[in-house]
Amino acid sequence: MPCTESIEESARALLAPTARVAIKRRMPGTDVTKSRPSAPVLIVEDDPDQREAITLALQSEGYSVVTAGSGVEALETLDAGTKPCMILLDLMMPEMDGIQFRREQLKSDAFAEIPVVVVSAFGQMTRAKYLQVADYLRKPLDLDQLLAVIERVAQPDR
Repeated sequence: MPCTESIEESARALLAPTARVAIKRRMPGTDVTKSRPSAPVLIVEDDPDQREAITLALQSEGYSVVTAGSGVEALETLDAGTKPCMILLDLMMPEMDGIQFRREQLKSDAFAEIPVVVVSAFGQMTRAKYLQVADYLRKPLDLDQLLAVIERVAQPDR
């Protein structure tokens, strides 16, 4: 039987109510043909289902995506030469959480200016404020809200 499921349908299936993350349906008639930065969005998220769902949703909107499963992996990705237009950062991760990652990022002349949007299920905006982040989104994510923040925050080609 041929597979007729679109990327968006696959992302939505991963984001079913049984999952710990959800992205609400985009409003009909929204424009996905806008010019996107050639630099990728770096998603730093330890939950593989959430990471994949956000990746699929952004890719279906024309964004290039690079992922990391921890703060340590994200720093390694940056050290390896990836120059993202922005970073979507989960706060609660093992090994190196989002707060520790952001502190390390801010110490680096090469990476400090990359804008960060915190994405978290926990109401930790007060802890995130001092990290100099561009915005804070609470899970479950609303795709329209996420895309609006990315369009506002993502730096032009780096």
